[in-house]
Amino acid sequence: MSTRKLVLKCNFAGCDKLYSTKYNLKRHLETVHSNLKRFQCRLCGKYLSSKQNLNEHIFTHSSEKPFACLELGCGQIFRQRSQLSNHRKMHRELLALAQQMKKVTEIKLTTLLEYHAEKILSEEDYPKNNDLLILPSITECKMKVYLPSLDFK
Repeated sequence: MSTRKLVLKCNFAGCDKLYSTKYNLKRHLETVHSNLKRFQCRLCGKYLSSKQNLNEHIFTHSSEKPFACLELGCGQIFRQRSQLSNHRKMHRELLALAQQMKKVTEIKLTTLLEYHAEKILSEEDYPKNNDLLILPSITECKMKVYLPSLDFK
């Protein structure tokens, strides 16, 4: 008897998501590609497309940040899982960049900042309009960058 897995593809233009059940595909279509938003925030009245999105949205009304980066030496915390996911992607990209450079123990902080400036400024917690964002000068920066020690052989 074959244990073939059913693979269902989202047919929405530009989406390449695959699902193993009709239920998961249907849920994806309803929450991602539908304008149907049935979950209302009791604090601000905003409607969201899923219970999960509503639960994470609630954190925007408090100082609570329940999603922590578990990367060794990082510990940054976020209000939403998507913010943590984007942050973790930065760690993966930085590691890939370091592997390409074959030099993991040294990387200029300015290079790191330039490489991620666009992503950092697009985060939800930063101004999105023409508000002035003042960053510390490089001499004042207290940021520590922890890079993994890798042995490239």
